[in-house]
Amino acid sequence: MQRVLNAIPAREVWLNLDIDCIDSREIHGTGTPMPLGLKLEALNELLFRIILSKNVIGFSLVELAPNEKDLNSEMIAAMLCYNMISWKFDEME
Repeated sequence: MQRVLNAIPAREVWLNLDIDCIDSREIHGTGTPMPLGLKLEALNELLFRIILSKNVIGFSLVELAPNEKDLNSEMIAAMLCYNMISWKFDEME
């Protein structure tokens, strides 16, 4: 994970999170489900570390494909947005 953080050269970053990167066993409502993608726990840890070590000036979350029969994907997307916003403002205090 440290290699990923070191590979981000800029101090100010805009996060563009393509939700397809999450393992398809954990999230189904995506444009292109990714078998053997990132585990949600690992993604949360990575986002947390980026927000702590960089000046995140904004973010976007893309590729959510809502499904009326399975709200899990929408809940995960909302949780990721909530986490990033709360970590950023928590860091500013």
